[in-house]
Amino acid sequence: MKRADIFMKRANIGWCLLLVIGCKSSSDASVSPEPMGSSSNAPTDVAVSDDAGSTERPSSGLATIDDGSDGSDAGSGDRDDPVPHVRLGPAEVEGPLDGDIIRRITNAHINEIRYCYGVGLKADSSLAGTVTIDFAIDSRGQVSASTLASSDLSDEEVGRCAAEAVKRWKYPKPSGGETAKVRYPFILSPR
Repeated sequence: MKRADIFMKRANIGWCLLLVIGCKSSSDASVSPEPMGSSSNAPTDVAVSDDAGSTERPSSGLATIDDGSDGSDAGSGDRDDPVPHVRLGPAEVEGPLDGDIIRRITNAHINEIRYCYGVGLKADSSLAGTVTIDFAIDSRGQVSASTLASSDLSDEEVGRCAAEAVKRWKYPKPSGGETAKVRYPFILSPR
């Protein structure tokens, strides 16, 4: 192993230790790790309020992020909001691309479909059903056409959004310069 590699590993380990256990700087400029809360001169955790009524806590030496929430809800939405769940149905593939490759790449993009469904689910918490997208993969691996083949959802915008998302996906180039045609159902249900 090269010297530079060993140095970088040691440096990374040192930074990790500093982040995990914190550090204390002494007057002779050496750095020594110290378990949190063991120092006699550690700052006490007392809230300080200014005239405007905002409260500030002293720093413990660790980075904190204030997201503006009061901490009562850990998620991005209300606890009762349904969570969008998307499953892949069986695909119909015509052309030189293997169905398993198409499934893996489609599955890698499932969050884009989940986003579309999530938008519709916010408007109607009982929205559920199947959206089927027809698309063509050209000789460069680009999706050259993507259309909503069918949808049993009451919100048609979810299917249109999904078809638009599929247009941005990239697949392997089909052999022989042929176009592959795919019909993919996405099964949507709230959790």
